Amino acid sequence: MKKIALTLGLAAVALGFSACNETWDDNPTLKAPNKEYTDFLNEPELRDTWITLSKEGADKNAALHMTCSQPDFGFAAVANYVVEVCLTPDFTKPYVDGTTPEPGDYYSTEYPFTDCAQINPVGDEIAECICKLKGWTSEAEVKSDEYNKIYVRLRAYIPQDEELTTIHSNVQSFEHVRVTYYAASIPDLKVGNLGLYIRGSLNNWGNDGLGNEYEFRTTAKRGIYILKNVTVPKGAEFKFASPDSGWSEWNLGAGANCVIGTAFRLDNNGGNLKCPEDFEGRILIINKGGIWRACFQKAGKFDPDKLDYTL
Repeated sequence: MKKIALTLGLAAVALGFSACNETWDDNPTLKAPNKEYTDFLNEPELRDTWITLSKEGADKNAALHMTCSQPDFGFAAVANYVVEVCLTPDFTKPYVDGTTPEPGDYYSTEYPFTDCAQINPVGDEIAECICKLKGWTSEAEVKSDEYNKIYVRLRAYIPQDEELTTIHSNVQSFEHVRVTYYAASIPDLKVGNLGLYIRGSLNNWGNDGLGNEYEFRTTAKRGIYILKNVTVPKGAEFKFASPDSGWSEWNLGAGANCVIGTAFRLDNNGGNLKCPEDFEGRILIINKGGIWRACFQKAGKFDPDKLDYTL
């Protein structure tokens, strides 16, 4: 099963959870939201607007605008809101990448929102959801002149206790949405025009040529690339880059050592990275909103069918 679970920790959320028995002032009591209460997603202003999702500017422009109120968590808290998209009003089960979509399958956008008045998924995210749920697998299958009625709901939760606090909103719809390009990622393809590789002292910085064992490939999720099996010795210096001598397409590094097990920031034309310990496992490169990160996952410490990471 190809499924991506995203755990997004927001440092700005300080809710003061604790296992200690202290006063209410020091530790507000978290109340699980009423699971029967779902009517917190407002009817969208653009509900009846004819919306076209095109490739130009799709990653920058808000395609849908939604607002909501916040479920009652027992005290004022900053909640996360994830948009879920379905082609029917009945949200039956999450769509699993690589399978044939069924009626009632729904697909989630990647970025959580924290402002009830600004829930604005970008065009690429909604276009990807539609491509997945339509079962399109290539540009040739996209019906660019077809307007679709899509249904949306919100999954609200507090990041510190997602399981306890998760609640789904009521369902709303957008009546006329069309996609003019193939927005879903096709797995196991070359990244960009030249490819993306790990280059460093472990392979003479690519000066002797680079083989498949050092090349990242696409995954079923946009902006996430994977090198499935790699060994990096302790102290080895490296970067993530294109294979050409001019390092023209990619040149991702940072000014500090990498961290094992947690995503860390990368900068284009940044300094060399250094591995803090002997590493064997897989590496994810993540591009979210133009911000690049890497995540080293030790062999045997991850579910090979999931791409779990923390931002």
